[in-house]
Amino acid sequence: MGELTKIATVDQVSLGAAICVEVKGKQIALFNVDGSYYATDNNCSHRGGPLSEGVCEGTVVTCPWHG
Repeated sequence: MGELTKIATVDQVSLGAAICVEVKGKQIALFNVDGSYYATDNNCSHRGGPLSEGVCEGTVVTCPWHG
């Protein structure tokens, strides 16, 4: 099993919200979707936009820079 790293507490990520955290020098977007937590690279693969600032509908995140 891989290494587990605590990056936030449940009270830091409100329902339907996202935050950006740094883990070992890398920015991670952490989302709370209906009480389930999802993490991904914070950078959009197209232009590097901050996904933690994007719109999240279900498990789909839209980049805030270019939709």
